[in-house]
Amino acid sequence: MDRGMMTLQEMTDAQFSAILSEVSEIQYLIIKVGGIATKSRVEDVLMTQHGLDRSDAHTFTNCAESRNIRDFYISDDRVIWACKSRPEPIASKYGL
Repeated sequence: MDRGMMTLQEMTDAQFSAILSEVSEIQYLIIKVGGIATKSRVEDVLMTQHGLDRSDAHTFTNCAESRNIRDFYISDDRVIWACKSRPEPIASKYGL
């Protein structure tokens, strides 16, 4: 996706869905490297990756939260990628 500034109104449904699926990937990777995946931290990554403003990035984290989108689980203090339809995300993709 273009890293220039893009607003929600300019996105196609496919672009919105792709970024929404990245929320879970970013959360997973932040936790995997020992961080706390706060909404603000995830939004920071979305803003950097996609040129979103804070409000639009917040829309994605709120949407993921309200839809209970989480492609990982935590077991015995380990985070495990559980999405069978997508490979485990790579930290370098998001600068983590």
